[in-house]
Amino acid sequence: MTAVLEMEATTSLGSDFWSEGMEAWPKLTGRQEPHHLVATPGDWSLGEKTITLMERIRHPLMPWQGGAVRLIEATTAEGRWTHTDGVLICTRQNGKSELVSAVIIRRTMLSGQKVFYTAQRWKTAKEMYERTLAMIWSRPSLRRRIVKKTCSQGEGVLVFDNGGTVTFTTRSPDTGRGLTKLDLAVYDEAYNLSEGEMSALNYAQDAAEDPQTLYVSSAVNADEMPKGEVLSGLRRQALSGDDPQMFLIEYMAPEDMDRMDEATWKYANPSYGVIKTAEKIRKNMRGMATDRGRLAFDVDALGRGVWFEERAAADEFGPEIDLDVWGQLVDRSPVRAGHFVLAVEATPDEKFASIAQGVKTATGVHAQVIYHGPFDRAEIVSRIKSVKARETPTAVLLDPKSAAGAFRIPLEDAGIEVTSMTLTHVKEACRDFLVQVREGKATHDDDPRLVSALEQARLREFSDGSKAWERHSGEVSQLVALTHATWGVSAFKPQVVNAAPLKSVPAVPVGSGASWQSMSF
Repeated sequence: MTAVLEMEATTSLGSDFWSEGMEAWPKLTGRQEPHHLVATPGDWSLGEKTITLMERIRHPLMPWQGGAVRLIEATTAEGRWTHTDGVLICTRQNGKSELVSAVIIRRTMLSGQKVFYTAQRWKTAKEMYERTLAMIWSRPSLRRRIVKKTCSQGEGVLVFDNGGTVTFTTRSPDTGRGLTKLDLAVYDEAYNLSEGEMSALNYAQDAAEDPQTLYVSSAVNADEMPKGEVLSGLRRQALSGDDPQMFLIEYMAPEDMDRMDEATWKYANPSYGVIKTAEKIRKNMRGMATDRGRLAFDVDALGRGVWFEERAAADEFGPEIDLDVWGQLVDRSPVRAGHFVLAVEATPDEKFASIAQGVKTATGVHAQVIYHGPFDRAEIVSRIKSVKARETPTAVLLDPKSAAGAFRIPLEDAGIEVTSMTLTHVKEACRDFLVQVREGKATHDDDPRLVSALEQARLREFSDGSKAWERHSGEVSQLVALTHATWGVSAFKPQVVNAAPLKSVPAVPVGSGASWQSMSF
């Protein structure tokens, strides 16, 4: 498929572009088209040559890999690179390295270019050297063109009879110093790339007639990858669409797709069914016992990055709910007019847990935190049993995919029926809570622990525009539990409703393990 398209940015190249050659991969079920695509179409001829070369040496590229190669090697009508810079972000273990090797082989062996490949770890750079050499070695006609091959002391080098060379090495601020001409620079593991590590190669590329730089990586987790700020900035720049010489290919599953659903795995992993399989994904899921483990799974297996600009924007916010408005919703003598529900929540690090209850009143819902303290399963069970001994709540809610999921089995073992919330429920609960606060229909006891949570809490927005509390924004489990309990009053209605006055509960000092007690009915 050779074509010359208009030089304008696009976010879609059509399904044919990403599915060409699909018939050769009957087991391939991953989504081939990236979730985010920003590119300027051009002449695909060189990319087609690379794809054909890989077929001839019996290392065929999957459709998505071929699509990426076409964009990397796209040229303008003048024969220059359409994209001088390219960012490829794809979930781990999907075959990014194979397509990079394909580009390196054609550039060096057929075009005589100087290529420099760097990775954060020598293990990665060495594997790339060995993989690229194996591809070349599989074809005698290519093998004979190697003039020199060395791999020692943290550097692998291949030199070819046409003057083309490729160096594989690790990164440092001194990497590439002394180079006078560099046609292609490849930064693998770009989630761990600093500006200082790029500067030396940037100067070496100045001498090249038509240089190009590729950034290849899995997604960034800003909480654990301090150098990820560079890749975050490149991604942000590409997404803006302001630079026609820059492309972005990003594979990821949006937040509103269920991480437990195989359809989500296929969406985020283009090589699903061939390289990535359900068995491998399930193996990755074994580390999901904690919220931190679930975040790692989302980043590595689903491509849901925690990007620096998103973290920075979240750090500059004011309270999502105006504290003056919140103060006007205090009701120290609420009057009960119906049923009540309980909700359980916990912080992602499993240090704190909370129980909140929502009670139907004549004006709406009165919500109260009845426990906020150490993450203690026995304590949570005891507190809820104590409430249940006086009157059975309409529902006991928790999100099993959050850290609160650890309470489900102990509660059920104690004879307490638990209602599991889905992601849809969590989003509905947040929307309902914010609406009730805005309309003045949600009241509370002026608990200082809720003010503390409101000062920290931020909302995360999903691709469909819905929102939910960001559990990683601080010690906000009491607010999340209160939100779920407020929603539960309208979402779960009993057949029989008893009316009785409510008794307000006095505030207790924050800290020292003190907690509020349940309202007595």
